Amino acid sequence: MSAGAQTKIVGFKTATDSIQTSTPGTADALYPGGTCPSGFGDVPRNFLRGPGVWQLDLALAKRFPIKEQVQVDFRAEAFNLFNRAMYANADGLVSASDFGRIYLPLNTTPVGLGTPRQMQFMLKFSF
Repeated sequence: MSAGAQTKIVGFKTATDSIQTSTPGTADALYPGGTCPSGFGDVPRNFLRGPGVWQLDLALAKRFPIKEQVQVDFRAEAFNLFNRAMYANADGLVSASDFGRIYLPLNTTPVGLGTPRQMQFMLKFSF
């Protein structure tokens, strides 16, 4: 993208003036609905929002002294404590038959935001 190119939003896709292949106001592959009276389109930024993301992680720790130099540490951690499902954004391709549908969870890896509830415990003996 060149330094002077201005990004304009078309439905849910972006295009730049520098790669424009058709005249504004005419049918364009970037505007599947046909002609757009204002050129590339007039959808504002952040026009649609996906599902919200909210997750609570909790950690509890306790130290138990046994003798002067001996102690036991216990720690319990829970990630996504309420096991709330979080989904990815909807399909944003305007010309697709499944436009606006949500198919996937937010995260498909075993760690990170949006995973199922995970709990772990730790017991450490220090002397």
